[in-house]
Amino acid sequence: MSADIDPVYKNKQLMEDGLTDGKLLIKIYHENEVEPGAVFDAADCRLSIHIKEKALYQDIISDDTEVKVKCDQAILDHYIAHCLPKAQSN
Repeated sequence: MSADIDPVYKNKQLMEDGLTDGKLLIKIYHENEVEPGAVFDAADCRLSIHIKEKALYQDIISDDTEVKVKCDQAILDHYIAHCLPKAQSN
C-alpha cells in the first residue's frame, strides 16, 4: 500500500508468484471470467522484491526491464524479515 505505483493497481488483488534468483515475484491481478464458471487470473502489473537489496521493483514487461519503486522501507524490511520463510530471506 505504501508503494509509489499507479493508484489503479492499489485496489487489486495480489499474490506471491514465485521466488527466483533472490527475487520474490508478486502479481497484481484481477479475475477475468472467460465463460460462465471459467475464471482465470489476468495480470495487470508485476512487482518484485529483491531480497538481499531490500528493494521493490516494478517489472516493465514490454521492454523486459525493472524500475525501482519508492515504498515505506520499514514495511518492506518487516515483510522480508517476518513474512518470508527463513530459507528465502537469507
